Amino acid sequence: MASTSQDSSTSTSQSSSTISPAPCAEPYLVPANNVTTLSNGTQITESAEPVFVVGAGSTMDICILLVDQYVGSNFNYSSAPNLNATLWPGYTSYTTNDGNSIVVQYTPAIDVTVTPPRDFSIDTNQSIVAEYKISTGENSTGFDGLGPTNWIPSSVFPCRSIPLAVGYSPSQVNNSNFPPYAGLPEGCFSPPLVGYIIGYTGASIAYLRSERAINLTENVTDISVSSFPTSGGQENITFRMHVQSFSYPVTLGSPAINSSVVRVFSGNPEQATLENNYCSSISDNQTALSDQKITTLNEVPTGYLQFDSPTLQMSPYSSVNYSFSILISGPIARDTAIDGVIILGNIVVGASDFPVSIAGQLQTISGSCESLLS
Repeated sequence: MASTSQDSSTSTSQSSSTISPAPCAEPYLVPANNVTTLSNGTQITESAEPVFVVGAGSTMDICILLVDQYVGSNFNYSSAPNLNATLWPGYTSYTTNDGNSIVVQYTPAIDVTVTPPRDFSIDTNQSIVAEYKISTGENSTGFDGLGPTNWIPSSVFPCRSIPLAVGYSPSQVNNSNFPPYAGLPEGCFSPPLVGYIIGYTGASIAYLRSERAINLTENVTDISVSSFPTSGGQENITFRMHVQSFSYPVTLGSPAINSSVVRVFSGNPEQATLENNYCSSISDNQTALSDQKITTLNEVPTGYLQFDSPTLQMSPYSSVNYSFSILISGPIARDTAIDGVIILGNIVVGASDFPVSIAGQLQTISGSCESLLS
């Protein structure tokens, strides 16, 4: 979405847990964001981030689901990835003398120890629940974070820290204790194992509540896609959506040429949709994915891929139900997908890795799209 933004924070917290002797008996709950779009185009997002609150001189347990996200890779693990306690935000970043590398250094938390599971083994493309113990000393009061260290790729949470308050009650924890940080390098390395907290024991929870407002120039909702083969052996893909303009006119319907490509794989890419988002998919066959041939819209033969995208000029504060289609004509390779997108004002909407022909069969697909491409 095209916007200008501003952030504000409130200082509210609450306790939401009871201590239980069973490891990780308490579920780790992250409230869903509450998004409100006003008639003038102001979109307000209210969020709440959990903070672990633990006493000094105590021990808590955190259970983390670790998933090998590199499907088709050959990574096996015999030891658990790092989880470290640092002062919040606990890092400094600087550029090396060559001007090309960014180094991030973290400051260890005072008298807070994280013990990983002793017995740990995970095979390729598997998942495992790992229990980490966090022990605090009698003099370890402070506001810390659980997350990365200097060696980012081996951390459970490589690009962020989970807030940890030591030696306070939940009512004493607020946003001013954990100022937001945005200084980590862009494109932070994502490790093969990704971690999700699923439970804890020996702590309480406080919430850092914040509110973010952005001024939309347009808003696109109710996106859906349908795809079917024609009697002539072509593939027809149609996208439907609702577009709302605000204080500025909006132009709809220009193909995003640089972002629209045809992907031909060396074998069946074994694609799956992303969280019921039928506009996008991911390939599980890494060999077919690495061997794919990508052809841009400018390079495809004339008539091979045709956009039927009406150009519309929306006046301020108006709405329209908009649709556009992509017709793919033969010859269509045995294993083919496309990225086909349209520009709607300042928003790009369409398909990413959308399956066209899988194992020689044209696809019939229909469903909603949960998110925009950009």
